[in-house]
Amino acid sequence: MKTRALILLFLVLSISSAFAEEAAAPVAEAKAEKAPVGLNIGFEISSIYNFRGYNVFGGGDQNAQNIMVAPSLTWTIFDTGLSLGWWSAYQAYGSNRATLVDTGYGHEQDVFLAYSKAFLDDTLILSAAFTGYLYPFASDNKVDDEKKPGTGTTCPVYLEPTLGLTYSDAIEIGLNLSYFAGIQDVLEDYRYFYINPRIAKTFEINKALGMRVALSYGYKVFNKYDKMKDNVHDIRFDYEIPITALKPFVITPNIHTGWSNFEGQSIGEEYMIYGGLRLGYDF
Repeated sequence: MKTRALILLFLVLSISSAFAEEAAAPVAEAKAEKAPVGLNIGFEISSIYNFRGYNVFGGGDQNAQNIMVAPSLTWTIFDTGLSLGWWSAYQAYGSNRATLVDTGYGHEQDVFLAYSKAFLDDTLILSAAFTGYLYPFASDNKVDDEKKPGTGTTCPVYLEPTLGLTYSDAIEIGLNLSYFAGIQDVLEDYRYFYINPRIAKTFEINKALGMRVALSYGYKVFNKYDKMKDNVHDIRFDYEIPITALKPFVITPNIHTGWSNFEGQSIGEEYMIYGGLRLGYDF
């Protein structure tokens, strides 16, 4: 009788253990296969806001170090190739801050939808994006003198579709084609087709430290090419050191040089040198 009871107890425990293992297996697999959300929170600080060769916060001085802070939020939508994002730029230093906000150059708010598709073992990437550049805090609808160049409208809005092609192997070679269009009629002078080839190289120093160098050129074909002579050409050089030792944090100190053409200025007045720091956190 005692032996039968022990055998029965052993069978019950064995069956219970088997069921527990089967129940635990899917949970373990679910934890192992749990995919990241695809959300990236970013923050950047830079001594200059360089937009295609132009120091946006410089007030006409290409080398004015009027610090930019730029928070961002990007959601990569699972395995669809789509991403949705927001990026903004704020001037942290300089006596012209309020003027640039009023006249439609400060407190920039960008929203974008992008798509990318990889081919040839991920060495070739085709991308497309649609970006809206908004300045909702602008309140000055007048175009004043050279010291206060207003855009001529409240809440200027620019829309830009972009197509890109990138080949990455030993080096990265890319080309972006876009059309930057001011929506309001008073912004028609700022509408242009933008051609932007680039070349870059990424080095892995170790598992926690990398290095990236890049060189790009930009050329603007303005709708009013006979009127718009400044900021037609731009060149930019980037040197970055991504640090991934604290994953999922990525810390990237960087230094840059930039140049663009401006009538009446010497080459020494047309270039800029600036540095910054970019922080990112992936969920």
